[in-house]
Amino acid sequence: MTTDISKEKVQVNLTNVIVKTLELSTAHVSEATTKWIDASIHDSSVLVVYDKSEFGWFIKVPNFSIEQTQELNLVPKDLLGILKMAYDNDCQWVMFDYIANEIEGLPVYKN
Repeated sequence: MTTDISKEKVQVNLTNVIVKTLELSTAHVSEATTKWIDASIHDSSVLVVYDKSEFGWFIKVPNFSIEQTQELNLVPKDLLGILKMAYDNDCQWVMFDYIANEIEGLPVYKN
């Protein structure tokens, strides 16, 4: 006998495993920063970056409350500002996507 689990409500505490992600257009990073991010996909010594094919990237938001100043000094200023904004809003990831909306108040680069 099989059970149809789609009808059952699963009771699991997900409080500490669901994370916030900031979704932004790739237009919010400069061409130079785009190249830097692409190079960082294979070098996670500064940031954790996952490629989204030609669509953008997932970038892990660093913990600005611990000492990482030397590493973070290597991050381009436009990206660092976005990561700090994400950190200040309790986001663990930033997802850049070329079809995501542009956010008013952030610089837009036409690459």
